[in-house]
Amino acid sequence: MQPGISTELRNHHRYELSLPVRFAVLPEHADQIIYRIGPPSGEQQADLINIGRNGLAFMTNAFIPSNARILARIYNLGDDGGTPILAGQARVRRIRMTDGRPGYLAGARFTDESVAFTRDLHVLLARAEGHPNLAANADHAPPRQSGGRP
Repeated sequence: MQPGISTELRNHHRYELSLPVRFAVLPEHADQIIYRIGPPSGEQQADLINIGRNGLAFMTNAFIPSNARILARIYNLGDDGGTPILAGQARVRRIRMTDGRPGYLAGARFTDESVAFTRDLHVLLARAEGHPNLAANADHAPPRQSGGRP
């Protein structure tokens, strides 16, 4: 490997999905990050780019500093105001301004270890893989593994 060239390793496959996302900075960082645009809750809109067992990537018009903890909610198409299909905490690991579309590409690692989050993530990934039977049997979701990059 040449100096100055980084390689990115992932422990799990990422699935390219285009779904609406809403995120809010968690209270421990909320007073450090103030958005002048958006609702008073600080919730911002974004578009999911990809998702895997350890994290997600999304495009947003709102800057989020690295290491900020967020609550991310992913919705079905056309239902970004209803019940999210996945909601959980994550830590922003990477943020990059984009050229093609004004905004930021954010990469976040899931930190939520609740049973409900793990089940819902398993269902979403099973659907992305095209395994409806796995999605229906979400109570038998395999445990998430730590390590790697989002």
